[in-house]
Order: sequence, then structure tokens, then C-alpha cells
Amino acid sequence: MREIPDPTEEEIAAEAAHLLQVQSDAGREKRDNLLVESDWTQVVDSPLTDEKKAEWVTYRAALRNLPTDEDWPEPTWPTQPS
Repeated sequence: MREIPDPTEEEIAAEAAHLLQVQSDAGREKRDNLLVESDWTQVVDSPLTDEKKAEWVTYRAALRNLPTDEDWPEPTWPTQPS
């Protein structure tokens, strides 16, 4: 039976970077989908009150800022307004 060599430090680092990128891409996709799903809250003829619209503005800003969060790509996701 052939012995399988241990991965080098470079191979381990490359795989870790790849996995981090995959996780980051998945987080951005989730974030982008949540933004698209909430686009309706910002249109002029939205049925929301000014107060509710402002809550959605804050939520959407928090979503856009997630990639700069120190916990990215595993952030605490903001709570969607009710």
C-alpha cells in the first residue's frame, strides 16, 4: 500500500484560504438575496410608514456593511424589521 504524505504548510494554507473564500462568497450571496428581497421597502410607493421605511433603511445598511464585520464570513445577521 502506498503511503500518503502529509500536506505541506503551504497546501494547508491554500486550502484554508480557499475555504474562507467559499464561505465568504456564500455569505455575500445570502446578503445580496436579502437586499433584493427587501428592495420593495425603499420604493416611493411602498405601503410602509416613514418610520417603518427608516427601520428597513437601517437593516439594509447593516446588511451592506456585513463584509466589513470582524466576524465575517460568520457574522451575526441583522434582524429583519417586522
